[in-house]
Amino acid sequence: MNAPRDLARWEWVTSAGAAGGELRLEADHAFRTGKPAASPQDKTTVAAREIIDAEAQERAERTAALKAARLARDAAEAKKKKRAEKAA
Repeated sequence: MNAPRDLARWEWVTSAGAAGGELRLEADHAFRTGKPAASPQDKTTVAAREIIDAEAQERAERTAALKAARLARDAAEAKKKKRAEKAA
């Protein structure tokens, strides 16, 4: 059995007439998962990052679409120019 890191917060409890017992957290301490509660500032930071990431994703998609349109336009203009040179 792995012992808890801070044994001062734990106590060995035996039941009457039982050979064994169990390790319990003392009543005045709350059980913690090791992850501290998020502060209001942390929650705001997470929300702001989500908004910024979403906007960055939209911007990247828009940029890719504009680049594709520009390349298609340039290819069409180059094709037109070649036809005009052949005709001349």
